[in-house]
Amino acid sequence: MKYIGIYQMLPQPLREYMESVSKQEKGKVLKAIADLTQKSSFESAVETVSTALAYGATDLDSLINLHSWLHEKVLQLEPVQLQDYIPKLERYEPNLLAYDRSLRKAGEERC
Repeated sequence: MKYIGIYQMLPQPLREYMESVSKQEKGKVLKAIADLTQKSSFESAVETVSTALAYGATDLDSLINLHSWLHEKVLQLEPVQLQDYIPKLERYEPNLLAYDRSLRKAGEERC
């Protein structure tokens, strides 16, 4: 019964998320939340769980990926400078009107 007491101490989003996973997954989810807390903070982990609930994502992989998407800094890379021997390509602009015409000939409307 000690587990029920601790379970009640969790914030509402975590309780709701724990109710949505199977009994076998609860331990894995708690470990993942502990890992997410160490990566950033408990508040960030709770925010991730709230967002996961909003998306209906209850699997562990989605939770971890969502946390990375929400809370990790994105590395800003400088543009790559191409060597002079690499040819410059012209920008390709598709002719979508011609494509639509060919679809109409085949009996379809616009794509």
